[in-house]
Amino acid sequence: MKKLQSNKSWRKVAIATLSATAIGALLSGCAVGGTTTEAVDQAEGDATLVVWTDAIRLPLFEAYQEAHPEVTLEIETLDSSPDELASKILLANTSGQGWPDVLATAASAASSLAGDPYDFALDLTSLVDPEIVGDFSQGTLDPCTVGDELICLRGDFAPGVLWYNPNLMKEFGYSVPTTWEEFQATGEKLAEEHPGYVVGSASNPWDDLTYYSAAECPGPEFTGVDTVTVDLNDPNCTRVTEMIDSMLEVDAFARTAVVDPQFAQDYGTPEKVLMMMGPIWYGQNVYANSFDAAPGTLSFAAPPKWEADAEAHTGDIGGRAYVVSSHSEYQQAAADLVTWVTTGPFLATEASTTLPSYEPMQGAWLDRNIEDGTFTAVDTPLDEVLATAVDGIWTGLTYKQANSETYRSVVSAALGTGKSMTETVPEWETRLVQNLEAAGWEVE
Repeated sequence: MKKLQSNKSWRKVAIATLSATAIGALLSGCAVGGTTTEAVDQAEGDATLVVWTDAIRLPLFEAYQEAHPEVTLEIETLDSSPDELASKILLANTSGQGWPDVLATAASAASSLAGDPYDFALDLTSLVDPEIVGDFSQGTLDPCTVGDELICLRGDFAPGVLWYNPNLMKEFGYSVPTTWEEFQATGEKLAEEHPGYVVGSASNPWDDLTYYSAAECPGPEFTGVDTVTVDLNDPNCTRVTEMIDSMLEVDAFARTAVVDPQFAQDYGTPEKVLMMMGPIWYGQNVYANSFDAAPGTLSFAAPPKWEADAEAHTGDIGGRAYVVSSHSEYQQAAADLVTWVTTGPFLATEASTTLPSYEPMQGAWLDRNIEDGTFTAVDTPLDEVLATAVDGIWTGLTYKQANSETYRSVVSAALGTGKSMTETVPEWETRLVQNLEAAGWEVE
């Protein structure tokens, strides 16, 4: 398999800086800037590093510990939200102790840890080989860039793809859709001809990116250093709202999230999901782990496009970034650690469930998933499909944190109670504007 590589430069430098710094400001509610903490004296000898991580990435650090016995890792597993992690950093700042040496956090939240009030993130520019930095997929290190400083490395990212069951497609005589209009028509046909089968859900906390970013909906769209546009009545948004309502009306969309055990019981395990749009991590974390999908029952296609659009778009639906503490007494050792967990051979093993941001490991990751039966190649080579999805990541709002907390609390809850998307959009927009303004944004 050839190396997965995105050839289209889908973000100019100015926009890259805007996206990373803008989201940091949104999360912290303050001005962004470079790292400001005074230099810390560095200790000699073998390093002991305190690591804060989530459970999904825990095997990465355990593998590093096994491969590097000269370094001692003290790992604390936290399933905290980015805001809760940031609060823990502020508590450490107040007490003057208790910082981790390495922190795994949402990629969208990393830039908020540089500058006031956190003063936590260390500039890694001089600690990581620039050739290694240059081998990350274009755009994946945008949230790690604050001005001219590199304040984290990103382990994984999550372009959206169209997952489908090739056996069901063949049995029902359907074709994999290439446009959203075909997607809707297939969903309506499925509901009529095969009641009880679905084409996904719009109740997932990240579905603002799954559907609305795929349509370049300004909900919100970054338009300046401190300005955003929010207009969920824009035609790019309403076409999504209408499509979702059509799927809900005929029960082609479930009203439960795909990670909800009820969804797995009703649709996933009995193989009643014909297809669904979702991030690349669905293969292992949803289909294999939650649905216990049998080998050969899963493949993915490029994200569909709207007929009126020149090309397909998708969101970047997840991913972790690794931040080194400016308070660490072992900064080079910590930088070596985050370099290994984002570029090392572990990324091609079965325990690595998410797509590496580091391009040289992406082909091996795909090969391993095909070999173990997580998903299967049917028509177009999957590395080409995934490269198309990566190229399609919408740069107006690439990272999820700015919107998805609001989508989860308003939209996911409303759809779960039987409301339509049309009924829900006004409250979603109101809450979104309120949250943005409270964080210091000028909303246009």
